[in-house]
Amino acid sequence: NGFAGVRIISECLLRISPRMNASWSRLRFPLVHHGSRIEVVVSGSQLTIEALTPGEGAFEIECNGARYTHPGSGVLEIAVSTAGPKRFEEKA
Repeated sequence: NGFAGVRIISECLLRISPRMNASWSRLRFPLVHHGSRIEVVVSGSQLTIEALTPGEGAFEIECNGARYTHPGSGVLEIAVSTAGPKRFEEKA
């Protein structure tokens, strides 16, 4: 499913199934999607997608089967679930 559960499905659809190492409390990373530089933050039961630069307008985010529209500027916050993001243990 890609880094941190991120997968680009199409030019206007970004699928995010938040995943991070069990020992981490937060994961933050940049990427470019739909012409916009965005920052993705996964922490606790919250997923935050912030457009750092303007892009080509609104785009869709799919998270755990639900769809949300990011306006292409500003911040979109999504409650992941009461259990938080999926976590995995590092293999030794």
